[in-house]
Amino acid sequence: LLYQTSAKVPAAEAKKTASPATKEGVTSTPSSKKKFLTEDLFIQSILMGDGNTVSQVIANPDIETQPSVALFKSHQDDEISRNDKAVASFAKWIQSYSTTASGRLSDDILRMSLLESLGGGGSCSSASSQTKTPSRHFGEVRHESALRKRLELSAATAAPGRQPIAAPVVRALCAFAGGVGVSMSEIYRQEMKDGKPAGKCSADMWKLPPGSLAAAELSIIAAARFVVMNSTIDKRHERICLLLPCVLQSAYKLRCGLFAYAKATATTYEVKLASFDKTGRTDGLMQFIEQKCSDLCPVLSACNNSA
Repeated sequence: LLYQTSAKVPAAEAKKTASPATKEGVTSTPSSKKKFLTEDLFIQSILMGDGNTVSQVIANPDIETQPSVALFKSHQDDEISRNDKAVASFAKWIQSYSTTASGRLSDDILRMSLLESLGGGGSCSSASSQTKTPSRHFGEVRHESALRKRLELSAATAAPGRQPIAAPVVRALCAFAGGVGVSMSEIYRQEMKDGKPAGKCSADMWKLPPGSLAAAELSIIAAARFVVMNSTIDKRHERICLLLPCVLQSAYKLRCGLFAYAKATATTYEVKLASFDKTGRTDGLMQFIEQKCSDLCPVLSACNNSA
């Protein structure tokens, strides 16, 4: 399944899709006798074989042997900048190629299965956190076990000058969630001209597949779980800790995309948002989403709880 997805990447971009293992001198081609990492499968599947975005998330950063406070800040800035580029790259790919380059049901099933294994089981809200054990933040037992296994393997294979193998997976999750949000913002804002829908009727409006919403929800939850669990294990890696701002950044962009979709929907159907808030304290958008776009609520909760 993975190589079928990767085969869709143009030849010029194929060289960019080298895995973290490849960066260390281990090839990941089907004919190679070298080891193919599970992390490679996660990255390629989550990002749908988008070569440009894969190259953004797997690149090994320049890690100095003697980090300082200033260097720590530069590393964090590097991760934030990298996330910005990966999100923008994946958003562009969604708008340009997703409908023509990712049509296999088998690929979609694989992607959802992988995302569910890390981000499934629901997220623990702040309101209910007092009645649940800390582990509930990581889903069910199987989800927590899957996350811990990936982090422990990443810690066990750590080496000077080499990034933890779990870091590119977290970056891919952030790129996916943030990219979906940015593409939604751009698509639905483009459909609005002078406050009116560009299309003649609701049928002209871009539709939002339920699978995309579920995948975005699972990806942002999984990214947050990785970063939080990394801080709880004995051999935590600082590079993964630096990805916390990226998770927050992607959650915000996903949230903005959901709001853009809801506003475009309300405008298309000529709905006055203010009428949904009887108190007059808000613009009525959240009330509209709860009543008319309830499928967005789980994703919004995932963004809030991940933050």
